[in-house]
Order: sequence, then C-alpha cells, then structure tokens
Amino acid sequence: MSRRFSERTMAECCSIIHNVMTDAQLDNFFTKFGLQQIYRRLPTGSAKLKRIQEVVAYLSRPGAMKDTDDLWDRLILEIIEILYGKIGDKKSSWSNIEDALRADGYEIENGKVVLSLPQSGEVKQIYDKIEKKLGKMGLGVPLRHLEQARENYNLQLWESANASIRSFLEAVFNEIAEKLPTYPQNGIDQGGKRRQFLAEVNFISKDESELLKHLFKILHTSGSHPGISNESDCSSRILMSVGIAWRVLSRVK
Repeated sequence: MSRRFSERTMAECCSIIHNVMTDAQLDNFFTKFGLQQIYRRLPTGSAKLKRIQEVVAYLSRPGAMKDTDDLWDRLILEIIEILYGKIGDKKSSWSNIEDALRADGYEIENGKVVLSLPQSGEVKQIYDKIEKKLGKMGLGVPLRHLEQARENYNLQLWESANASIRSFLEAVFNEIAEKLPTYPQNGIDQGGKRRQFLAEVNFISKDESELLKHLFKILHTSGSHPGISNESDCSSRILMSVGIAWRVLSRVK
C-alpha cells in the first residue's frame, strides 16, 4: 500500500508535537509503535525534535518495507488525535496541518482525520446549511442518512455511501411532502408517488420532476454490492444529491 499522508503533513505534525509532549511522553508514544530504539538512539540530551526527525528518517529510508507506509499513516492519525486533546480546535494552531492535510485530500472533523469530499468552499457551505436546515426542521431521518453517507465515504465504503445518499435524498422529498398543508390525511406512499405529489401541487416544476426521475435512475444503478463503485462515482452521486436537496430545502420556510 502507499502512504495516505505526505512528508509535509508529517513535518507539520512533528513541528507541533515536540512542543506539547515531554521527552518521556514521546518515548512512551513511540514505544507503542515499536520505534523506541530509533527515538532513543541519538545521544542523551539531544533535542526532542531531532529525535522525532530520526524516526521520520527511519520510516523514509531507502528500501523500507511496505508496512512502514501503514506505520507512517498510523503515527500521523494518532499524533493529530493527541494534539486535538491538548490544544483543542484553535484555528491558529491547526492552520499549517490543515493545509497539508487538505493537499492530501483529508480534513479534520472533531479531532478525527476524515476523507474530504471533492468540494469547493461554496459546496461545503451548502452541505453545512443542509445539516442545519434538517436539524431545525426536525427531519431526523434524512439527517441520519446524510451523516451515514459521510461516514461511509470516509471509510471508503463506496457502495454503502451510495445507498445512504440515495436514502437521504428520498427521505428529503418524503418528509417535505408531509410538511405541506395540502398533504392528504390518508397519506401517500413514499418514494416516487410523493415526488409526483410535489409536482402536482407545484412545489417542484415539471422540469425538476423530469430531472428527478433521471437522477433517481442514476442513484439506483449498481445497488449496494461491493466492488462496483469507486471514489469518483460515489462523490458525484453525493454532490448531485446535495445540490438538489438544497435547491428544494431552501424553499421550505
């Protein structure tokens, strides 16, 4: 396997970790990963940063075994978790690490490193607005599906993320229909019939109704069977669904 995180990310982590951990704490930390002898091999009194850099150089040495790539990534993940526990989410402390992670395709959420969705700043804002809107409206079902889609995407479970984002978008239209004053007392079957109802009461236009028919055909392709989706396929489904969801949710007062 190849490394998920760059040398820049490792360097930024090391530049902070040596300031917030004692020599004894660092010794214990590297012992967990079987790297204590590398950390200790410089003469007594050597600077902590020099010792940490010795470990990094060891992991980057020519001819290093492939399993050192996994070790490299695990070190970074645990360093970030430790740093978050010590310095919290102070932006000034994280800016360089966040920049490095962003270049690697990752970001920090509540002290955890997660895979970034391919999104511009504007799309990220829309994603956040959707979560706030769903919470404000008390729409727990689509909110849970959206959170599951994000979690599955982070775990690179592409098929599961596809299923979650499809369920999210279906739940958005199902619950919007129920919120309308013209929703019949005897109810309407979930799914296509509720979207048809939204078109009949002009909540969505004829063109939007046609678009949704084609979009749901795309979202239902491949199913949830492993090995038939990938990151680009999954991310495109998420981005399309998020865009459509915000378009209709923004109409609900």
